[in-house]
Amino acid sequence: MTLSLVALSGLFGLFGLVGLASPSVAEPSSDAPDSFGLVDPASGMWHLFDGGVQVSAFYFGNPGDLPFTGDWNCDGVDTPGLYRQADGFVYLRGSNTQGAADIAFYFGDPGDVPIAGDFDADGCDTVSIYRPSEARFYIVNTLGLEDGGLGAADYSFIFGNVGDKPFIGDFNGDGRDTVGLHRESTGHVYYRNTNTSGIADSEFVFGNPGDRFVAGDWTGTGADAPGVFRPSNTTMYLRYENSQGNADESWNAGQSTWLPVAGKFASLSPPNTAWSQPLVLRDNRTGEPRVDSDGSLISVAWQDWDGYDESESIGAEVFLRQSVDGGSTWEPPLDISATPSISEWQVDVAVADGVTMATWYEGGTNDVLLTRVVGSEVSKTRFENPTGNYTLAPRIVGTGDHFYYVSGDNASASGSIPYILFAASHDSGRTWTTLRGLSGGPFYERWGSLPTVAANGTNVIILWRGRPEVFANQDIYATRSTDGGATWGNKVDLSNTGGIETPPEIASRGSTAVAAWYRMNSHLDQEVVLVTATSSDFGLSWGAPRDIAVVPGAGLDRSDRRPVVVARSDRFEIIPQSGDLRFASVDGAMWTVGPPPYGTLDRVRDGDGSAGPATILVGGTRNADGLTIIESLD
Repeated sequence: MTLSLVALSGLFGLFGLVGLASPSVAEPSSDAPDSFGLVDPASGMWHLFDGGVQVSAFYFGNPGDLPFTGDWNCDGVDTPGLYRQADGFVYLRGSNTQGAADIAFYFGDPGDVPIAGDFDADGCDTVSIYRPSEARFYIVNTLGLEDGGLGAADYSFIFGNVGDKPFIGDFNGDGRDTVGLHRESTGHVYYRNTNTSGIADSEFVFGNPGDRFVAGDWTGTGADAPGVFRPSNTTMYLRYENSQGNADESWNAGQSTWLPVAGKFASLSPPNTAWSQPLVLRDNRTGEPRVDSDGSLISVAWQDWDGYDESESIGAEVFLRQSVDGGSTWEPPLDISATPSISEWQVDVAVADGVTMATWYEGGTNDVLLTRVVGSEVSKTRFENPTGNYTLAPRIVGTGDHFYYVSGDNASASGSIPYILFAASHDSGRTWTTLRGLSGGPFYERWGSLPTVAANGTNVIILWRGRPEVFANQDIYATRSTDGGATWGNKVDLSNTGGIETPPEIASRGSTAVAAWYRMNSHLDQEVVLVTATSSDFGLSWGAPRDIAVVPGAGLDRSDRRPVVVARSDRFEIIPQSGDLRFASVDGAMWTVGPPPYGTLDRVRDGDGSAGPATILVGGTRNADGLTIIESLD
């Protein structure tokens, strides 16, 4: 059956690596249409789609394995299979999830091509082979067991020409799968309605030379019809009839090297609930909430106007609230700035190994404040901005006993060239390196370069928005350090589009880092494009940026326009600040659109996954709604 979206609310229950204890499988309907999938042969990542939307992703197999699908246990659900041409081994899995093979055996000779289908109409699929050097099919109606050899084929026959590519399908709807051939050089399709030698029972042209062919029951009628994946434009084309003509539907998906598969992929049942009920952490005028956690310890910091004139910004304090049991209970709010005559702005917070570090810009002094909190003990480190300007949008990240601070620098106040300000602590925030400007250069932006930071031990990535020249639009740049910030590599232009890019945000898990930002035509856009870029080697190299959605842009001022990026143990998530949608990816390569956060959450401001199994989001603006936190339960 197809992977139905179940009114969006269950979509993330369908996500391939979701942390459900024991996912159940919905029974497939016999008249449900097939879906297509795409497999990355370089990584072994399977991507399954429904209606052109990716709804599952998981790893199965080794680089170079040839993928196919079939119903190995006769339950009506198609699941992955792999053929290793080097040794003729077959690996089959009984569910559309990551894991080891449930069945393994060998059949055929090195270089053979796998085919799978129900060749005897008994309701169960088996694996057979096509030998290209002979243009011969070898059919067997049983599966092997326990890593053993399958033995001789039940029968064999010749069909087609050497060099044709085999496929399997039930082309006349009689319940029995038969063989077909695709001639990639011309786009010709040939098939027979019996598994015997002879001329084709039908032939037609579909697709272009070089397309990759797959057959599927796209309409749920019981008869399979052609589909092709076109590498040149990464588009899947499906036709409903076995005849020459245009595609009846098409979907842009995947990458040029990926291989198509098809089948009835039963959906995982949706979770009972997607989000916790919102918890109001502060019933007061608040702003700029930020959240981070290391598993059990969750820390939320924000700007607070408790007891002050709501019409004035002077007197805003920085408050912190913590939970030491994963959000079940919360400590009372703690004023960690304690300077009522001075306004604090642009708060951020990081948690690592039980230590909370908060930072903010202190109005009137242009100083940088770094505040360490362990339990109720609060200690502060104060830096003067070495440029003499005031700092902008500070960011802080923690990893092990390392904390790293970055911020922008407002050069317009003095007419100087702005810097990215950087400092590091390698003893859990007790002491810090000297705050220094990392770079002058092409950052001609009134609001500074507005950087963000990710870290894994002593490997550090900084992203920022800057201009390649004085009057150019902003681009997104990245640099990395492998020695805890002592030295830095050359900057890389990630966007290079000539558009108006908003400040970026970043999250990382292991060696993978995902960055996201918005692209606009003007600062007054009602809609903006959500863009991502991914590095699989922690900033050494970056993939090309990808446009993944058009999202609401109204009401987000220039300094606010950062999407929320979250790294979880099973996936990355991106939540636009409008909160209308969320997007998920296992590895940052393909993104799935999912349900929005809980509907009553006011403007999403920050989120955290801390490589754990849940997403934590905070929201709230300077109004009576106060500060709200919610947690995903899927």
